[in-house]
Amino acid sequence: MITMGWDRALSTFSPELLGHRDARYNDFIVGNTNSDPIIEIRPEMISLFSDVDRETNACKAERGYFNLCGGGAPANKYFENGDFDSTKNFCRFTKMAVVDMILAHAERRKPNKHNGNLETQIYGKV
Repeated sequence: MITMGWDRALSTFSPELLGHRDARYNDFIVGNTNSDPIIEIRPEMISLFSDVDRETNACKAERGYFNLCGGGAPANKYFENGDFDSTKNFCRFTKMAVVDMILAHAERRKPNKHNGNLETQIYGKV
C-alpha cells in the first residue's frame, strides 16, 4: 500500500504512519513525487522494511492466528509501543479473543463430519 500526502510525500504499509515523526524511519517517508524517481528507495527506509518484515515473519512462525490477519497492520504495531515488534495487545483484543470465543462456541455445537475439526480449518495445522 502506498500513501501520498498533501505535499506528495510517499509512505507505505499503513496510511496512519504518514505525518508521524520518527527519525529512525525518516518520518516514514519513502520518497516524494515532486523530487524523487518513483523507483528510488531511500537507504534509511531499509530498516523500516526490515523491521516490518521481521515482525510479520515472527508472527507467522509463532502465532496461530496469522491465517486470519496476515500479521496485522504495521501502524497498530508501531503505535502500541513505538516499534514494530509490538503486536500482542492489539492482536489479543481484536483478533485472538474474538476468534477464540467463536471457536469455543462452534466446538460446543455438533461438528460437521464433512469439514473436520473447525480449529484446523481456521488456523491451518494445529
